[in-house]
Amino acid sequence: MNDGDENDELDQVSSIALLIDDLSSEDPSAKLHSIKRLKPISQLLGPERTADELVPMLTELIDKIDCNPELMMNLSEQLGNLTEVLSENDHLASLCEPLEIMIGNDDSVVREKAVASLQKVGRLLNSETISEEFLPMIERQREGDMFAMRISACFLYADIYKKLDSNQKQ
Repeated sequence: MNDGDENDELDQVSSIALLIDDLSSEDPSAKLHSIKRLKPISQLLGPERTADELVPMLTELIDKIDCNPELMMNLSEQLGNLTEVLSENDHLASLCEPLEIMIGNDDSVVREKAVASLQKVGRLLNSETISEEFLPMIERQREGDMFAMRISACFLYADIYKKLDSNQKQ
């Protein structure tokens, strides 16, 4: 490895650290900048670190930005874009928790983006992961006390229906 490669790698690590720090910032514009850069961050981290470290951090972030619809909308959308990085079933399933929280948001645009992102996840999951992780999440939404959660569950059922076995379809 030559000095140029080492400097590029250090620049990438520094950029990731700065963007992750911005997620913890009190400044909404800094958070928004980092949220919009989640895909490049996750590409540099790789699927395992993204699923094990970044997604849980983003799940915690939801409580802190819940009162900001713009941040929530962008986060909902960007989580769906992580499907390209988290291409394995075990890693993809990590996106369900934060997106499930976002489906319960009061803002309809946030919910719509979260449903669209969950639809991306559901299309990529295999039947086993759908049965073990995705379907129970949809059923929790279906039984939710908010009408919007139940509607969201309907959209999600429609996308995974063909992957369900005959017992699950009933």
